[in-house]
Amino acid sequence: MQTHLLSRADKMVLGLAVWLCTLPLAFAIAFFFGLQAGFATALGLLFVVTALCWGLCSSQSLLKHFRQQQR
Repeated sequence: MQTHLLSRADKMVLGLAVWLCTLPLAFAIAFFFGLQAGFATALGLLFVVTALCWGLCSSQSLLKHFRQQQR
């Protein structure tokens, strides 16, 4: 059985969508702790989602590369 694989662009768009879905958390922090804390939270969440996306994409590329070398 073969599954549909997402392209790198699709994965980045998915990561952006996940980040957008976490923005209400940043808004809540901004409401309770101030605008600067909310902005820092939003920026931190962007870095975390970007790092996760980069890590997942890199690990899949490395696995594909090693599988091709074993053949």
